[in-house]
Amino acid sequence: MAVLLVGVYSERSVWLVREVRQVLRLLGVGSKTKNWVDCNTPDENPIPDLICFTAQLTIPWEIWHKRFGHIAYSGLEKLMRLSLVDGLNIDSRLPKPDCIACTEAKLFKAPYGPATARDTKVGELTHIDLWGKYDKRSINGNQYYLLLIDDAVRHITIEFLKTKNQAMQKVKQYIAYLKARGASPCAIRMDRGTEFLNENLRSWCHSEGIQLQMTAPYSPSQNGVTERMNRTLVELARAMLANSQLPEFLWEPAVAHAAYLRNMLYTSSPRLGNQTPYQVWYGKKPNVAHLCEFGAPVWVLLQGQHVQRKMLLKSQRRAYVRYDKGSKAIRFYNAATKNVQTTRNYRFLTPVDSAPPKEITVDTPILEGGQQTLRESNDNLPCEGGEEDSDTRKVIPQKRTASDLNTDPDPEEPRKTRGIRPDYKYMNDPFPDEEEAGIVEIRDKAFAVIHDDDCNSLQEAKVSPEWSEWKRAIETELNQLNRMGTWKLVEKPPGVVPIANKFIFTKKRDKEGNLQKYKARLVAKGCAQCPGYDFLETHSPVVRVETIRSLLAVAAKCKLYIHQMDIKGAYLNGILKEKVYMKQPEGYDDGTGRICLLIKTLYSLKQASRE
Repeated sequence: MAVLLVGVYSERSVWLVREVRQVLRLLGVGSKTKNWVDCNTPDENPIPDLICFTAQLTIPWEIWHKRFGHIAYSGLEKLMRLSLVDGLNIDSRLPKPDCIACTEAKLFKAPYGPATARDTKVGELTHIDLWGKYDKRSINGNQYYLLLIDDAVRHITIEFLKTKNQAMQKVKQYIAYLKARGASPCAIRMDRGTEFLNENLRSWCHSEGIQLQMTAPYSPSQNGVTERMNRTLVELARAMLANSQLPEFLWEPAVAHAAYLRNMLYTSSPRLGNQTPYQVWYGKKPNVAHLCEFGAPVWVLLQGQHVQRKMLLKSQRRAYVRYDKGSKAIRFYNAATKNVQTTRNYRFLTPVDSAPPKEITVDTPILEGGQQTLRESNDNLPCEGGEEDSDTRKVIPQKRTASDLNTDPDPEEPRKTRGIRPDYKYMNDPFPDEEEAGIVEIRDKAFAVIHDDDCNSLQEAKVSPEWSEWKRAIETELNQLNRMGTWKLVEKPPGVVPIANKFIFTKKRDKEGNLQKYKARLVAKGCAQCPGYDFLETHSPVVRVETIRSLLAVAAKCKLYIHQMDIKGAYLNGILKEKVYMKQPEGYDDGTGRICLLIKTLYSLKQASRE
């Protein structure tokens, strides 16, 4: 008697098999109708006499897989094996076909297995990667750097680039350097960037017998040696810039310094043992006695064209950025010229903790012009000779510090947008406060201002002991105005109210504070002008600082000469379009009752700068 099995491979189709000696043979295919199964067997495989033809219908894996929302087959197997649900009838011997929908929806990146052990020699395999493009150009105009790491000893080499197409030339130079050291370069590993994946590099590698190993597309982890080192170098450079507070464009020396230091640090590579990459690469243990903190203050000897006069200082304070191994010198950042220079004549000072200075009680009433009057207390500052003069006062200009530039505005106060100009001398300055170094310097030609040094009016000038000098300055100013044809005397038209004028007196001094000349300037009281009648527009185009810097850069690049000149009476060259009447100069009226019809612009007129 044969045993018949009924199996279902779809909801409507049924197939019948017979087990003979543990081998299943197909007897026929039928169809399911309600609870009946109609079977048609081929003539060559007749069904023997059956005592019982009953079987429980089962549903294949594919149907249950779809019914359960495309769950994995392993989940269905656990449900059936542990009998967690009822009605799950599956023949475990049926195949589990692949699901196209699951393949399209669930495909993921294949995990990377453990790194395979490589037994390479120095110079045989080099890992290469290009970092960039960085938005901020470095101090040398670079936006990329090429990272080359030796596989055997993890020695790092950095090359900075302005454009990506320079990478191939740097690779060739590095291979030539390896051959000069006696190494035998066999392969280089890199990604599929266009700077590497080109016909020129392929043909050159084939001609040199070097294998070009490319990573799979979108698989940077296959070149994980350089990817991880990029992160390390950038993090070190970022930390050094943040700690030293140097400008961002110094990222290039920061990265180079980080690579230099990384070669002298411990590396977790089993092939190095207890040695650093520097020791294996150069064959000697590194000496770190010369290392200094990035951005540390260093005093540099002034040489060449920067040598000052005999009685002036011989060295200046700069910021240390890296060690120059080739010349056994250092590289420092000069904030005044915005460049990195090299010197072997330098000195680092060891800071010495000193006692805090004695407190001084100071009266600081604010005067006009941003000045302060300092009165030293009688208890703390004795005068020369042991006596004190409580009436002695010294007026000095306010010094602008870095804290003033970074002070947060008060949200309660209205925002001021006019009259605020950046102090370019303090921008990107690593040492904005010279007092920390014990240096006291007065900037911007700031000299002691004596009370009533300049005259505020013509009457004060006449009664001052320097009236002869002021008078000569007034005559010089009036002669220049007459020579330029600034006005002509006319009879006063009816209904016209001429604007007034006054003389401004100033003493011109040189950078040492020595008096050079007396200057008197006639200015009109433009505040009395009527808009729409005496003037229409007041705005005037001015040159931007960026434009001046661009012109200076072009001149330096093309080796052009730059000429600077000062135009005396520049405002007196503009011709007025409106009719503006002014009184005769103060104190120099001819008594005829005539007034001045201005032909050319005069200082303090509303439209003077525009014309």
